[in-house]
Amino acid sequence: MRPSSGTAPGKIILSGEHAVVYGAPALVMAVNRYMTATISSLKGDDFVFHDVNANTFYSIGADQLDALKARIQNDYHSFLKGRCSICDVLKTPVELAQFTLSTFLEAVSLDFLSGIQLDVQSTIPVGAGMGSSAALILSILKAMMQYTNVSLSDEKLFELALGAENRQHGLSSGLDLRAILQGGLMLVGLGRVGKALFACPPPRIEMVGTQTALCPPYIVYTGVPESATGECVQLVSPYFKDQNRVEAFSAVTIAMEKALEENNLVSLHECIRENNQLLHQIGVVPETVQRFISDIESIGGAAKICGAGAVKGDHAGMVWVVCEDTAAWKKIAEKYSYEVLSLNIESRGVYAS
Repeated sequence: MRPSSGTAPGKIILSGEHAVVYGAPALVMAVNRYMTATISSLKGDDFVFHDVNANTFYSIGADQLDALKARIQNDYHSFLKGRCSICDVLKTPVELAQFTLSTFLEAVSLDFLSGIQLDVQSTIPVGAGMGSSAALILSILKAMMQYTNVSLSDEKLFELALGAENRQHGLSSGLDLRAILQGGLMLVGLGRVGKALFACPPPRIEMVGTQTALCPPYIVYTGVPESATGECVQLVSPYFKDQNRVEAFSAVTIAMEKALEENNLVSLHECIRENNQLLHQIGVVPETVQRFISDIESIGGAAKICGAGAVKGDHAGMVWVVCEDTAAWKKIAEKYSYEVLSLNIESRGVYAS
């Protein structure tokens, strides 16, 4: 059979991280960083997983793949019953890819399929809040659909992907998956799942003078968090027993949507600052990152984490910065040894490539 590939974009959350799990809306945007999974035939019966970036190979037989899936399912049920941490469910990073493949094979009744190699290559930073797990899952599923000539609806694809992502993050909101499936900039939640805010391809968001606050957005990479997304979600859950906090996150997300649609830079600054305060209150903004954000605010800008953040350590993945004095805030980022990235909206969702 001919090699088949699936490519999925990364994403950033502009507002609503964590709160979306509890019914609040979120603004999320697909971006031009990509995960590509390529399936090709292989002599023999093994499934070989090749991480192109790290140049590592993992081989597993069909019986071993079935046993691995059963073990992951049992451990996940233990997590749901409070008997273990979500970090105990997937023992190694490659197990997410292996579980995703086995889930697809079971769903489409292709238990007999074997002798394939899965090559995965990515430009999405891992553990940075850019949806690397969701992109990995969806790129594999899309590649397998093409390789086996099996057609799945978007909702079935989402259902399979959500099952896999839950094993990584615990109780996924599905936010990353929705963004990567559809592409573009969208609002998720409040009964408006998948509401596209802008046409595809989306226009630039023109701000004061020649400034653009969103497209391309400036993103600062603070480093890989010490805590996984699932661990963060688990530890912040008590904060959202307070419905007032859920409503506060909802209000700032709706206000941010309005600011973007109206090209209101002043209001956007206010929303980002308020959003950062809410995230700091639930403990996912490390103090070093908060000092960086405060420094940005001191020169008239605004900044916030994009993603789960971190509940320990000094790094929090990605931080979104909106500041008219580009030279000044980039100098601040340099002081903290943070990497500055400029991203564009990706209007396409996951696609066969």
